[in-house]
Amino acid sequence: MIAVGDETGDLDDLMQEVAELYEREVDYEVKTLAAQIEPILIVFLGVMVLILALAVFLPMWDLAQVAAQTLMRNRGFTLIELLIVISIVAILFGVGLERLLRYQEMGERAAVEQNVGAINTALNYEIRLVRRAWSASRDRKRSRQKSDRPAGPARRKTTWASSIRRI
Repeated sequence: MIAVGDETGDLDDLMQEVAELYEREVDYEVKTLAAQIEPILIVFLGVMVLILALAVFLPMWDLAQVAAQTLMRNRGFTLIELLIVISIVAILFGVGLERLLRYQEMGERAAVEQNVGAINTALNYEIRLVRRAWSASRDRKRSRQKSDRPAGPARRKTTWASSIRRI
């Protein structure tokens, strides 16, 4: 990159664009990392809510006695207990799935923005190189034309009529 910048004479602009490219890459990595960490945090918060709910409801239901009796009688869970557990799991699943889909979409959007930015940067470099090559070629052609013209009075004067004929 530095060699291209030295060759074209736009090292400052080139380094600025490279810095912007790296900044976009870091933003993309941060967004994808956040998208990966969020489901883990949601599960952790779900477990914490479950622990808090059990801490509140265990004394009320006196499940310690029920658990001791269950072990002795091999009794299963009641319908209400199963419905409560299923509803909590469904709520956590719904919240987690919504967040997961949202962050997946944000990650895909960030990847597309990153690719478009990289393509834009590459096209800008190519456009600059082509413009510089074209202007250098045009300057060489003009300098050759100036050197090919006869000097002094032998040179033809251009009038508006002769310029129209050339077109």
